[in-house]
Amino acid sequence: AISTARAGNVIGGGDFGKDRIIPDCVSAVLRGEAITVRSPNSVRPYQHVLDALFAYLMIIEKQYYDKSYENNYNIGPMEENCVTTSHLVEMFIDAWGEGSWRVADGVFPKESHILNLDTSRVRNVIGWYEKIGIKKAIDYVVEWTKAYKNGEDVSLIMEKEIKMPKLRPEMKEAVLCAWLKNEGDRISVGEPIFEIETDKVVNQVESTENGVLKKTFFEEGDTVAVDEIVATVDAE
Repeated sequence: AISTARAGNVIGGGDFGKDRIIPDCVSAVLRGEAITVRSPNSVRPYQHVLDALFAYLMIIEKQYYDKSYENNYNIGPMEENCVTTSHLVEMFIDAWGEGSWRVADGVFPKESHILNLDTSRVRNVIGWYEKIGIKKAIDYVVEWTKAYKNGEDVSLIMEKEIKMPKLRPEMKEAVLCAWLKNEGDRISVGEPIFEIETDKVVNQVESTENGVLKKTFFEEGDTVAVDEIVATVDAE
């Protein structure tokens, strides 16, 4: 069984391609120049590369177990979440903390004003939906780029920490009484991942990230101080 999948206008940290809007933004701000935009009013289905990769993996998994999922799929945000190129650039400048943009000089090939993908099949058949969204995608791009610019280990950018929360002002520690997820499990924002006990009251601690539970640092029964790192997540 063979399926095809197309993701439109993918963005992400580490993209240094030519004539692509995010690399153009990055190179311009690093040079201290205004970002030049060819078609500021063009609407595009911009999306983070991890959202697209997640869709590819879901299609592969579904088709592996059931060949009836063989089809062609478009991957992209809902129409109401598509933005103009000028809006994208303004979000980038806001996330970066400085910068400006201008309309590029010259005559360029005619482009479609609105480019949308019909993503109903991947949503209704596969059950995929975007988890990151354009605002968070831009934040991820800026975070990655600044780390790269400063010579930091960019692999750590995707690793997020889950710490022991402070549920009450007087709370200093708690007993980790049960893990609800295991290393390697996929977790979502708001999903309970472990239980803690303080003063004989049990509370569930929810994930603040979407991703995969990478590593746990305590075992059930351990006493953990407030703000201690309990686990790390490979965030999406």
